[in-house]
Amino acid sequence: MGVDPVLGAVGWSWLMDALADRQARFSHEGGTVTRVVADSFAALAERGSGVSIEIRASWTPHDDDLAAHLLAWTDLLCTVGGLPPVPEGVSALPGRRT
Repeated sequence: MGVDPVLGAVGWSWLMDALADRQARFSHEGGTVTRVVADSFAALAERGSGVSIEIRASWTPHDDDLAAHLLAWTDLLCTVGGLPPVPEGVSALPGRRT
C-alpha cells in the first residue's frame, strides 16, 4: 500500500470529502500528504514492515462558525485511524477491552 502512487491523492481526498460532507465553506486550501515505508532488520526484525501517512493541511474558513471545520478534521482523523463511518442516528458499540 505504501508504494501505491495514489496514496497521497487519496489522503488529500479524505480531507476534501470530510469538509464537503460537513458543508464547511473554505478557500486557500493547501497541504501535503507524506508517506513513509519502514522495513525493520536484525534486532528490530520483529516489527516487520509498516507504512504511515502524515497529512498536513491548512485552509481559510468562509464563515465564523468553526464547528463544521473542526468536525471535518475529526472525521479525517477517524478515517486515517481506520474507524468506519457511522451513519447519523446510529451509535457504535464499544470494542472489547482485553
